[in-house]
Amino acid sequence: LDDDLDFAEDGSFDLVILSQTLQQMIDGMNAQDMRKQLSKLISRGELALERSKGKADESKRSTLETELASAKHTLDTASSDDVTALNGEFARLKAIIDGIIASMPLDCHFTQCVALTFDDGPNKTNTPKVLDVLKNAGVPATFFLQGQFVNGSNVGLVRRMTGEGHDVGSISWRHTQMHGMPAEQLRKWFDDTDAVISKASGKDVTLFRPPDGAWGDALRAQARDSGQAMILWGVDSGDWGKLGADAITKRVVDGAYSGSIVSLHDGNAATAKALPKIIKGLKGKGYTLVTVSTLTRSSLASLRSEGSASPAISSPDMIADLIWFLICS
Repeated sequence: LDDDLDFAEDGSFDLVILSQTLQQMIDGMNAQDMRKQLSKLISRGELALERSKGKADESKRSTLETELASAKHTLDTASSDDVTALNGEFARLKAIIDGIIASMPLDCHFTQCVALTFDDGPNKTNTPKVLDVLKNAGVPATFFLQGQFVNGSNVGLVRRMTGEGHDVGSISWRHTQMHGMPAEQLRKWFDDTDAVISKASGKDVTLFRPPDGAWGDALRAQARDSGQAMILWGVDSGDWGKLGADAITKRVVDGAYSGSIVSLHDGNAATAKALPKIIKGLKGKGYTLVTVSTLTRSSLASLRSEGSASPAISSPDMIADLIWFLICS
């Protein structure tokens, strides 16, 4: 800094020059920060361009492509302290990207999504309460059902789940760890469970959760052969124990992160009681609540088109710390 200032013989210096020098330093720092922000925005724009194919107006996509080229050019040619040029490019590009994303179906690459999942139902007493809360809040969820419970009046609950926009998957015939079962028994459990769930829901079963999250190669292979993705979880509500509603709520809301899959149990009365507060807490943190299929939709489609199937998913790669276990066919 001393080299940039004019000192008088008495050691004093010109305050105007000092002010100008400090402003130049601030502009330089602002420009560096804006360069970083613009670089990140360009990456987001490139992702939006890729993911909007077939989902957004082509003229808008063409405009985005042109603006991306302009933004890259500005990064390459703007002087080190040209905040004005960088700010202008950032504002134009952001507006175009936001417009493209807004015109697309919900995509969790660009939205902070969390998926609530419920295991081991349906339960005649508590599942209706859970469904009522979800309906009143306008929130979709994913249910992993035990085949043994899909009978009698519970068939109506499964129909209600699909009718109200929820995903319905399998957690096998009953809650028994399956990774040590022989192949013939595995196949029977999948076939029997899928048959009763499909008949009740009117849809194929495409999602499978291994009981207790325990799995091995044989179980993954059977899930693949049955056309199902294995879905794990990243947030354990702890509602399988003796926690009360407040403790369950705290574990879920505090533990959730963008892209997380939350494990709950719709047969638990405390879970049904906690659910309104869970939803309020997650929405209050800015999360959008979605089904597992929404959370993973594009990534699963991409993987299968490349010849892979039945990944085991704890949270999607487009958001946070996804762990994929790819099973090649």
